[in-house]
Amino acid sequence: MTETGPTDAEPGALITTQLTGLIRLAGSGVRTAPSAVHDLRVTLKRLRAWVRLLRPAVQGRVDPKLLDQRFADTGRGLSVARDEQVLSKALRRLQGRAGGKDVRRIEAWRDELAASPRAEIPWDRVRAELAVSAQMLHGIDWQAVSPEMLIARLRATYRRTRRYGKRTLPQRGIDAERLHDLRKLVKRLTYQVEYVDTVFSVRHPSGAGLARLGQSLGDLNDLLVLKSWLRDKGLKPKSQLLKLVGKRIRRRRAVIRGQFDELFQSGSARFVAPYRAARPRLAARPGSTGTVALRVVPATPVR
Repeated sequence: MTETGPTDAEPGALITTQLTGLIRLAGSGVRTAPSAVHDLRVTLKRLRAWVRLLRPAVQGRVDPKLLDQRFADTGRGLSVARDEQVLSKALRRLQGRAGGKDVRRIEAWRDELAASPRAEIPWDRVRAELAVSAQMLHGIDWQAVSPEMLIARLRATYRRTRRYGKRTLPQRGIDAERLHDLRKLVKRLTYQVEYVDTVFSVRHPSGAGLARLGQSLGDLNDLLVLKSWLRDKGLKPKSQLLKLVGKRIRRRRAVIRGQFDELFQSGSARFVAPYRAARPRLAARPGSTGTVALRVVPATPVR
């Protein structure tokens, strides 16, 4: 979202750069584009993950829970049209697999969604909330951030995600709420890995796999939303459309199980090992005091 080139900066620079980009985009002419709204929401989730990662440094200046809640509230203001977008996309995919009268039925539903009134995003309020969040971050002592603190915080996120996933995925039935919570944990871990990668100039071998797992969990969530919507439309459990959606849900769940098992088979110590290996090089930089100097790179949203 931002166009800054690589520069040495204090640990908070990546956060403030992202937040400044958000405020600029929220006030720009492209903000109504679906892709722009998506990028805003993704970056807010990234910022929430980073604030949680840096909580020991943040809490000396502001209440991290209050700042996290502000980002969450702003994100909800951008989510007013999300269900409609999810359903339209899911119906389009389903239409390509349906047959006969079901194709015409889905076409009618898509036309109905397209003709429904569009929810308005309160842009003035969104921009004002982002400005307040940026003000809250002023005066934080980012020099309190140490490599060991980042490793310990990331390791805790990994442990929590691994533990929650192992409890959730073996269940025979599908608990939509628990799967949604697992998706949030996976995204949080993904964004925190992105941050620590930048700090240590390391590309974690699991980074791409975590992004794929997050995408798979998002696809499953969309299918569950579609299944609930079709039931509300009066479809019977044995209808061809619901059978087709159920089949896709089972396949996606099997893919998720495989992805999760591959990514979380090792303990947390092995997960953070690439950063521990990089730690001596980080400390050996000329003028290093053991605190973190970031290389700020152009920010690309993690899908």
